[in-house]
Amino acid sequence: MRKGIKFLIAIVTFMVTLTAINIKAAVGYTYDHRGDPIYSTVGFTINQKPYTAQDLGIAFDDFTNPRDIFTFTDSEGNKTIYVVDANSNKLFVFDDNFKLLKTVSSFTLKPSKFTDDQLKEYKSGGQYLIARDVLFSIPHEMEFINLVYDNEEFEDLSEQEITYQLGDIDFDYEIKWSSTNDSIADIEIRDGKPFIVAKGLGRVTINGGLYEAIEQNEEDDEEKEVAPIVTVKIQVTVTNEPEPPVIEEQHYGFTLADLRSKESIQLHANGLYGVYRAVTPTTREDLIYLADRNNNQVIVIDSETYEVVRIVRTPKDEYTFEGRDITPIDIVTDRAGRIYVIASNVNEGIMQFSREGEFNRFTGVNYVTLTPWEVFWRNFSTEEQLKKQQSIINTSFTSMAVDKEGFIYATSQALTNDRNIVTDDNNMIKRINPTGKDILRRNGYQPPKGDVKYHIGQVLALYNGPSKFAGITVNEYGVYTVVDGKMGRLFTYDNEGNLLYVSGNSRYSDGNIGNTQLTVLSNPVSLAYVHENVAVLDNSTKSIVLYELSDIGKLINRAVELEYQGNLNEAALYWQEVVKQNANYEYGYIGIGRMYFNNKDYKKAMEYFKFGYDRELYSRAYKLHRNVAIRKYFTPVAITLIVVFGGLSIYKKVKYRHLPKEEETGMGDE
Repeated sequence: MRKGIKFLIAIVTFMVTLTAINIKAAVGYTYDHRGDPIYSTVGFTINQKPYTAQDLGIAFDDFTNPRDIFTFTDSEGNKTIYVVDANSNKLFVFDDNFKLLKTVSSFTLKPSKFTDDQLKEYKSGGQYLIARDVLFSIPHEMEFINLVYDNEEFEDLSEQEITYQLGDIDFDYEIKWSSTNDSIADIEIRDGKPFIVAKGLGRVTINGGLYEAIEQNEEDDEEKEVAPIVTVKIQVTVTNEPEPPVIEEQHYGFTLADLRSKESIQLHANGLYGVYRAVTPTTREDLIYLADRNNNQVIVIDSETYEVVRIVRTPKDEYTFEGRDITPIDIVTDRAGRIYVIASNVNEGIMQFSREGEFNRFTGVNYVTLTPWEVFWRNFSTEEQLKKQQSIINTSFTSMAVDKEGFIYATSQALTNDRNIVTDDNNMIKRINPTGKDILRRNGYQPPKGDVKYHIGQVLALYNGPSKFAGITVNEYGVYTVVDGKMGRLFTYDNEGNLLYVSGNSRYSDGNIGNTQLTVLSNPVSLAYVHENVAVLDNSTKSIVLYELSDIGKLINRAVELEYQGNLNEAALYWQEVVKQNANYEYGYIGIGRMYFNNKDYKKAMEYFKFGYDRELYSRAYKLHRNVAIRKYFTPVAITLIVVFGGLSIYKKVKYRHLPKEEETGMGDE
C-alpha cells in the first residue's frame, strides 16, 4: 500500500514538473533519487521584510551597489556582520541583529611602515598614491570643506584658500574651477590665488581641472574642446552649526618626499567587491581583507583600528599575467594566513598569495578532458581559433567560503565548449585542500550542482542552462548553502553532498519579469550564515533578505549536526520526525538506516535504505547481513552435518561388522 501511494505521489510530482519547472518561493522542495522535486520540504522561509538601507541605518546613497556580506565569529561565539558597497566604497559593520555599529569609508595608512617601491604601487580612489606624470595635489583639509557662518544673516563671508602643488610640467597649463551651485559656494581668484567663498547654506561640489593651455586659432569659428589631464572634486558643506562634523582627508598625487613627510594618510577604495575577516592561528593577527576591485588590489587592515597592514597588488610576472592588473572580487584566507583571491579578469584558477602578499600559484584549476575529436581538430586550428576556444580549458570562479577545518569552498560556472554548450556541470562546487585538490564529497542522489533539470535549448534563454552560483557559505557542522544568481534559489547540502532542501526563488518565477517584490531575490550576489539563518545580499533591491529555518528545516539541520558529531542514534530520532512530517523525504530514511547499520541491525537498515533508494548502502547492509547470518548458522549447521555423517559412518560399521569375510579362491594363481 505504501509503495502504491509513493508511486502515485511521484507521478503527480513529475507531471507538475513538466508543466512548471519553476517553484514558488513559498514552496520548498528537494530532489528525489530520480531528480524529481519533492514538494513541501520548506527549509528556509522569509518571515520578515528585507533590510533596506533605511532599516540598516545607512544613507540611501551609500547603499546603491552592495556586493558582499560576511559573518565573523570570535572565540567567544559573538558574531559580527560585514557588508561592503562598491559605489560608496564603504565598509559597514553590524551586530548579529543588523544593528549598525560602524561605517568605515577610508583606512589609515602610515607611510613609514611601507617601502618606497610599495608606496609607488599602491592606489587610493582610483589613482596612484605617488603621482606618475602630472601632479595636481590638493591638501587633505581642502578635499572636504566645512564653511561656517557666524549667523544666518551672512554678514561675514567665510572663505578658505585652495592651495595646490604641481610636479615637473614641461608645458603651459591652466587650472579651471567650477561650482555645481554658485549660490551656495563658488571660487573667487584673488591675487592669483583661488578662494572658496560661501554664499548660502547647503552642499555643493567644486570641480577643478588641470588643462594644457592651447592657443586658439583666430580662424577657428568654434572653441576646441580640451579634456582635463587631471580632475579633482571638492565637497563643500556650508552650515551655521558651531561644530561641523569631522571630515576625512583624501589625497591626490603626492610626491614621494611629500608622502614620507606625513605621519599618516587616509586610503580610499575604488570598487569594494569583497570582505573577509580571519584570525591567523600562528600569528594571532585579527585582520580584515577587502577586495578593492578598481584599484586592482587587496587591502588588508587591522580589525580594530582599520589601519592598513599590507596591500596585495598584481604579481610582477609579465608572462603569467600578460600585463594585466588583477580585478579582485572575492578573498578568503586559510589557517596559515595564505590569501586566496578570485579576480574577474583571471580564469586560470584561484590566485594563492603568501601571508605577506607574494604570489605563489593558481589553485583549484578546472581541468577539462577533451574528446579525441576535439584534440584532433585543435591540432589544425589557427591561433585565432585556439584563442576563441580558450573557454574549453578555463572557467571562472565566482565565490569562496572557508569551513572550520580551513578548507576552501569555491563555486564556478559550468564548463562549456566553443559553441557554448555545457560539457560539465557536476563540478561547479569544490572543496579545496591546501594542496589544491578538490575533496568535495558527492555522495547524494545527484552531484551538488543546483538545478538538476533545466532546459538546454535557446528558447527562454533566461531560464536555460545550469545554475549560476553567485555565492556560497558554510556553517560549523559542514552544511553549506549556495545561491543561484540566475533563478534566485538557495540550495543547501550536508558535508556528504546530499541535497537537504531548496529555498527561495527569483522575480522571474511567475513569468512577470517586471516584478520586483522584496519577497523574492532579484539579483543575489552574496550570502552568509547568521547563526542558523542565512542572510542574502540582493544587489537589485539594495537589501539584505534574511532566510530563517522552518520547523522541518530545524529538524533536518539538527539531525545532520548530530550525524556530523557521530551521534547517529539521536540523529535518527530527528529523522523519524522529518519523515513523519514528510513521508516523501527520502534522505530521512537513509538517516534512520544509518542508525540501524551502526547498531549492526543490518536487516532493519536494509529496509530503510530501500525506502531511501540508496543502493550502495543497501548493498553494504545486505553483505553484512549475509555474513552475520552465515556466522550465526554456520556452527549448528556444521555440527549437524558432522553428527549426521559421523552417525552414518558409525551405523554402517556396526551394521556390517558380523558379516563373514570373503575367502580367497586362489583363482588366477599359476
